[in-house]
Amino acid sequence: MSTQEQAPVLNKLARLPQTFVEAAVDFEKSKIEEIKRSRKIAWIIASVATVICSVSILAFLVALLTRSEPEPTILQVDKSTGATTVLRSVRDTKDHYDEVVNKYWLAQYVRTCEGYDWFTINDQFNACKLMSDSDVAKEYSSKVDAPGSPLKVLADKGKIVVGIVSIAFLGDTAQVRFTTEKLSASGENLDNSPVRKWIATIAFQFKPGLMTEQQRLINPLGFKVATYRVDPEVIQ
Repeated sequence: MSTQEQAPVLNKLARLPQTFVEAAVDFEKSKIEEIKRSRKIAWIIASVATVICSVSILAFLVALLTRSEPEPTILQVDKSTGATTVLRSVRDTKDHYDEVVNKYWLAQYVRTCEGYDWFTINDQFNACKLMSDSDVAKEYSSKVDAPGSPLKVLADKGKIVVGIVSIAFLGDTAQVRFTTEKLSASGENLDNSPVRKWIATIAFQFKPGLMTEQQRLINPLGFKVATYRVDPEVIQ
């Protein structure tokens, strides 16, 4: 082989070490890039896992702090009648606050207008009229002045105590089941009078308006009864 023919071969042989070096460098670079990508993916996965774990822990704590423990049902037994009543608080009931308020004023109205006490009759009379529309107030005044009213018959010898049994809502009206009992001034049953059962059907609304400070203390929300009817409860 001549010198001219050997030159290209020698040049190729001379470049072999450089080619190996470049290949090694490229391989090393690719490995480094692959490691960097793997680390980046690992950090992303770790970060996502940390966030998910944190959210899960937070949700667990919120659920733990806000969950309501079931409370035992408390029953109240009437010693004289044996009737049982479930005692509830507003916190553990599903009733809305406005329903609780409505029931309070309905019970207050029936106790005030159907009860009788010689020593508080003036306050009862004024409160009942204040919580009634004009027509209902006129009917109440006529009932108080009637010859057979407790004011005329019992005077200061006895009183009528009202017990609220239940309150239910029928559309825009309410139905209040209650009892009345005649008692002596000392609190004993008067003349062996039976406990009488009644049902009051009441249409009511709240009518805020101008009132004196004294009236506001009696009826702060402007509770007004538009229609009022009382019937004896008939036991089927």
